[in-house]
Amino acid sequence: MKILLTTFNAKYVHSSLSLYSLRANVPEEYNVQLLELTINMPFMSCLSEVAAREPDILMFSTYIWNRERTLEFVREIRKILPDIRIFLGGPEATGQGVQILEEHSDIEGIFMGEGEETFREFTERILAGNSLTGIKGLLLRDRQFTPRGYLDLDSLNFPYRDEDLEANQEKLIYYESSRGCPFSCAYCLSSLEKRTRYKSLEIVYAELERLLLYKPQTIKFVDRTFNLNSDRTKSVLRFIRKLAPEGTCFHFEVSADLFDEETMDILAEMPVGLVQLEVGLQSTNPETLEHCKRKTNVEKIRQNLLRLVERENIHIHLDLIAGLPAEDYTSFRSSLSEALAMRPHMLQLGFLKLLPGSALSADREKYGIVATDTPPYEVLSTEVLSFEDLCRLKKAERAIDGFYNSNIMRNLMHVIPPIYPGGSMQFFLDLDEHYQKEKVGKHKGMVRRFHAVWNMIDETGRCADQELLRDLLLFDYCLMDYKKFIPDFFLVEHDSQTQLSEALSANGELLRQVHALTNNKTMKETYKFTRLVSISQQSYRHLQKRPMLFEGDEAGEGQIREDIKESLRPIWESDGSRNILLLDYGITRGIFGVPRILTIK
Repeated sequence: MKILLTTFNAKYVHSSLSLYSLRANVPEEYNVQLLELTINMPFMSCLSEVAAREPDILMFSTYIWNRERTLEFVREIRKILPDIRIFLGGPEATGQGVQILEEHSDIEGIFMGEGEETFREFTERILAGNSLTGIKGLLLRDRQFTPRGYLDLDSLNFPYRDEDLEANQEKLIYYESSRGCPFSCAYCLSSLEKRTRYKSLEIVYAELERLLLYKPQTIKFVDRTFNLNSDRTKSVLRFIRKLAPEGTCFHFEVSADLFDEETMDILAEMPVGLVQLEVGLQSTNPETLEHCKRKTNVEKIRQNLLRLVERENIHIHLDLIAGLPAEDYTSFRSSLSEALAMRPHMLQLGFLKLLPGSALSADREKYGIVATDTPPYEVLSTEVLSFEDLCRLKKAERAIDGFYNSNIMRNLMHVIPPIYPGGSMQFFLDLDEHYQKEKVGKHKGMVRRFHAVWNMIDETGRCADQELLRDLLLFDYCLMDYKKFIPDFFLVEHDSQTQLSEALSANGELLRQVHALTNNKTMKETYKFTRLVSISQQSYRHLQKRPMLFEGDEAGEGQIREDIKESLRPIWESDGSRNILLLDYGITRGIFGVPRILTIK
């Protein structure tokens, strides 16, 4: 008897914790097999992968992103393996169990809720040739169903085998230290389970140490609110900081308004890149938050995030949801502006998914919410937000993902959205329009993005302080790209930039002087990893507000710096309103690897 656990992950880098946990909690001699596919794989390849394993029983973990593909696959695999027995589990199957069994005769049963104990009993009966009737947590066609109680997390086995961890080093490794959520967010299915259960810290620490033996790139905690228990949160963070594994990042979903001062201090001292936080802001509209039953202190979130962002040691991911009750276009525009003012490194502009079984789904008529009937059940309109408005938000989302979330223009993006006529939303809408026009231009890749912003600043004439914005755009390009090439559109107004590039290339003595201020071993490395950049006094004053960028005038040997200034005097004297910066890519700092920057003038 061959049992195959499988699913369609959304991306290759994802993995399915549920499958690993199911397999880990039955005896190894049962020989349960596991196969992870993705929704992007060719359909025929997926059929071939499953058919080649010749399973007797096929079980799918089902979510909103893979439901349709899973059900399509079920229909087709039956044609190849006509005697196969098929079962579903996962959130989407749990929420739609009766309906799925009614509409899909190829499916024999649905695993409802937590599955480890249900699957253990299921496999025992299957292998013994006994009936499945009466298994708690298993919905069969006779609809006689008995729910299974909550599981003790300490009773569950570690989900991964050594070969799993070795094979998945470059993927997200999901880890669970708690289940359940005490909050009542109306759009979320987790709100249906009021009890939060924790795995003991001794087990958590032992399992994390085992995970780290294989040096995964990212360990993502799937706990609904990692920092719900403050003392426990601080204990785990201290443990992670003590280990400080090189090359591994821990991802946590948190409520940033629950951080106390001690937690903030611990986070502030984390090594660069060790932790990233995902914060669910969703909206800043008090009426919307009340309708969604979210008790959120927006001001506390703002204060805490600004403090964390200033340190540049932790990546901050902030979520907004469009289409929530009482959030019209004007209100969401305000939520977007307030979210951007918190300076997250990534801003996810998502759209409401009206999940079957959620409180908001039950109240859809009350709020005039119209959503698609098929997964992901995405909102189409509400009583205060039209479909046309949602389409505009989709365009803004595209620009936010391509320009803000790429983090290639962080200094510019801190300045331009708030001062742009029409506000942040209009900025991203205009930016999306300009970028789409760039498709037929000569610039490609990242340069195309910079050129789109440059043109928008230049052509629209809507922004004041154009010199500041152009300089910040050039500065961001140089922070991103250590090569010597600077696109020609950056050099139109300031010939000093061209002269600086030529000076470093042609003046051997200047290169030797610059080399003395770096830690590079050879002159060739210095030439490769340094750049001189000319920016305005106004831009320089703005950048000085970000102390992370600069080492200060005292860095380096005084006489060498004076000699460099003398070598560059003919250039900067011709434009006394500008400063010259030395970017040293041989030394980088912060979560985005900002190069060391020395002020020459």
